[in-house]
Amino acid sequence: MVKRGYCKYCEKRTKESEKIQPNGIGIVHIECHRKALLERFDEEIVEEKISNLIQIQQEKLRLKLEKEKLKSHKKLQAVKNGNLDKEHRSKFYEWVNNSYDINLTKYAFVRIAEVVNGTYKGLKEGISYEDLLIMFQKQKSNLDRIADDKKRKGNEFKNNLNRFYFDLAVIVGKYDSYKKWKEQQRQKVAAMEDIKKAHNSILHIESKKVNKKISENNDNINDLLDEVF
Repeated sequence: MVKRGYCKYCEKRTKESEKIQPNGIGIVHIECHRKALLERFDEEIVEEKISNLIQIQQEKLRLKLEKEKLKSHKKLQAVKNGNLDKEHRSKFYEWVNNSYDINLTKYAFVRIAEVVNGTYKGLKEGISYEDLLIMFQKQKSNLDRIADDKKRKGNEFKNNLNRFYFDLAVIVGKYDSYKKWKEQQRQKVAAMEDIKKAHNSILHIESKKVNKKISENNDNINDLLDEVF
């Protein structure tokens, strides 16, 4: 039995640029297969068959390289996303510790992990550390107002950790409205980009008109010079 990657005819190793894979035969050297075909067909027919097999092999190689490139890109992107997620995670915990003046307990980490993973009660999907941080920051004044109202009514939080749990529940409850707001911001940015592109396009057109006018004026000057001399 011929080893994998070896020619079925001469049983020698094949290089990528030298091999083809005819149906029912397997991997073979181009020249070995050409010799085998010449025993059964005219040279013109053989060259046509070989040419088709080479094209098929080149397409297979192209698809293989694209697949490997995509796989490599995904792995690199996963590493980047992982590093970015760690960065957002670190920033979130730093902000929480500073804003609430607390050291989070093991239970607090579990609660936050449930929110991020989407297993927190009432959540249909996870909330990233990046989005959590943005929501906490944007809701800071509102959360402070709620805490002040509770204090005035004699329903003050026992400690800062309890308040954090309460605020986290409020943030989770506002996630749907936050997603709508986020999409609106995305659309605004996209619209601004479209306006910018249109503006640049107009400037380009106007610039071409000015250049054309300058060129026409230069031609007129040249005509006058020709007439003078």
